[in-house]
Order: sequence, then structure tokens, then C-alpha cells
Amino acid sequence: MIGPSGASSDTHASIAASVTPGLGRYHVGNWNSGRRPQSPALVALRGNPSRRRQPSAAPTVDTVPPEFDEPPPEIVGNEIAVAEWRRTVPLLRKAAVIAVTDRNALIAYCASWAVYRRASDDVTKRGGVVRGYRKSLVRNPSVKVANDALMQCMRLWGELGLTPASRARLAKPVGPRTPPSKWADDL
Repeated sequence: MIGPSGASSDTHASIAASVTPGLGRYHVGNWNSGRRPQSPALVALRGNPSRRRQPSAAPTVDTVPPEFDEPPPEIVGNEIAVAEWRRTVPLLRKAAVIAVTDRNALIAYCASWAVYRRASDDVTKRGGVVRGYRKSLVRNPSVKVANDALMQCMRLWGELGLTPASRARLAKPVGPRTPPSKWADDL
């Protein structure tokens, strides 16, 4: 079959198959597909229910000093971001799930939260529909800004262990997972 450009569609399929050898034309995803690796602290807290072998060369994280609770200079002028830093970082530090290397992710989270709060306040104040160019009604641009910032926050909540699901995975088991075997004492 000939497409609008004059080339056959079979040509496009053969080009795609040659670019990704062995995958054919039904390959979905890219090099970035799949689960993201978890930090060693999160893996240790969540346990290993699948019993798969964990990497032995996993980097260890040092405990974060209490001075880490002070907001960094990148967000000092932003009152909402500073308040979120002061609320979140002590909780994460006490749970021992963050390291000094997580500083940039925390800064990004706090800044995104501040953007979300400001945009959300604007939507609350002005409404979801505003007068736009030429006096026509348009969607408030702050709606999109708030949605984008909230999506960024949600991604970072999962990475930092701040969602209900990630907190459930972080909970330490109360007792043994399986009842002890009657042969356990003999081994």
C-alpha cells in the first residue's frame, strides 16, 4: 500500500525493524521503561517479599545530621517552600530514608509544592474560567500550572516515600511473615 508521501507502509515497518533489531514493529516502550530502582534504605525497610537476590554493591547512605532540617538557600525566599521543607524533612530524617544526596530532590519537591499552592490559590480566587484575550471566556492558565506542579509533586512523593502506598511499603513487619517451622529449632 502506498502512503501519502509516496512510500509504502511496508518500508516504514522495515525501517522500524532495522532500527530496533529483533523487536519488530510491535515493540512498545523505550530504554526508560520499567520500574525505577529503589534506594537501599527503602529496600531495607520494605523487605524483599520476592526473595530475589539484591545487588551486593549497593551504595550505603549515611545518616543525615539534624542541621539538614534547615532550609537551603535555594528556597529561603519562598515561604511556602520553606514551610514544606520544615514539615517534611524532619519526618524523613527520623525515618532514616533520606541522605544528603537527596537534597536536590527535596528542593525540587518543595519548590513544586509552592508552585502548586500558589496556582491553586489563584484558581480558588479567580475561578476555573477567566476572561482572556478579546474578552472571551477561557480556562484559567493557573489550572494547568497547578496540575503540572501536582504531577511533579506526586512523582517526587513516590521517590521520597511520602505517599500512603510508599508508607505502607515502608512499614516494618510486626512479626514473622510465616509461622515458624516445627523443625526451625533443630537447624
